[in-house]
Amino acid sequence: MRVMMMAALAATMMAGPALATGKIKCNVAAADMKPIEALKAELTKQGWTVAKAKVDGGCYEVYGVMPETGRVEAYFDPATFEKLYVEQRGKVLFKKGKPWRAGALPCFGASPWPAWPPLPSAQPLRPPAR
Repeated sequence: MRVMMMAALAATMMAGPALATGKIKCNVAAADMKPIEALKAELTKQGWTVAKAKVDGGCYEVYGVMPETGRVEAYFDPATFEKLYVEQRGKVLFKKGKPWRAGALPCFGASPWPAWPPLPSAQPLRPPAR
């Protein structure tokens, strides 16, 4: 029994890293994909330091250093190079379609907090009408 539990635990631990990939999926035909070297060049122009770039889930996954935030893992659309997802040490900094999450950093331009409604204008107190 103990041997079976240890074997199951070992199998689970080995499968862990394989399950961690594929956070974002892209459905782009291979003919429509731009070269990954072009993405690296574009990011370098923007001030990134690209450590590694590969295809994951049909998207381009980039490990690198952003000038504003430091080390990140980012996913890009391979046809347009549109930024889809950015994560730093498990914290989602940006996810396409979720602008409320993007405000963790000023480089993405949105605030993480909802906009408060404006305060009502101050009205002078009047005695009740009789």
